[in-house]
Amino acid sequence: MRGMYGTPASEILEICHWSNQFLPVFMDRLKQSFDKLSYSQHASPVVNAPGPDEPCPENITMFEAFEWYCPSDAKHWQRLKSAVPSLAAIGVDNMWIPPGCKAGWHGSNGYDIYDLYDLGEFNQKDSTGTKWGTKLELLDMVTTSKKHGIGIYWDAIFNHKAAGDYSEPVQAVKIDPKGMFANV
Repeated sequence: MRGMYGTPASEILEICHWSNQFLPVFMDRLKQSFDKLSYSQHASPVVNAPGPDEPCPENITMFEAFEWYCPSDAKHWQRLKSAVPSLAAIGVDNMWIPPGCKAGWHGSNGYDIYDLYDLGEFNQKDSTGTKWGTKLELLDMVTTSKKHGIGIYWDAIFNHKAAGDYSEPVQAVKIDPKGMFANV
């Protein structure tokens, strides 16, 4: 029997770790960009051009890959995967994706979390996938993004757990972080 706390958490952490490695660099470069701004007498920002011996600052671009009214057709991860090459070609460096956890119902945006560890692989709440797609489609989209140099930001709001049916005891199974089929 699958416990409430299974291996999908390690995959979430891998995605978040991969994205969080970029955050300090992003914030540092953002600060450097603001440090190069000066303001005219009308208070409009003017970017100081780099000198002849200075490299141009890198332009980091994040794409918000969802909005409240995305279709509830469970094909969002597929659409994003197919868009990744074009996004990379126009200079998108990072993608902010919606919370892909199982929510209160199959058409929910994910802010009413039912199961943090179900990314669309278990039949719960009348569907296997989430509004966005299945776990395999999510992982495929993330892999494609990584291959194109696009980082992923997971929109995680861990205190939004309003979709639980009721308090219930759960069976947890200790796992080996190297794989769910290893002996513990």
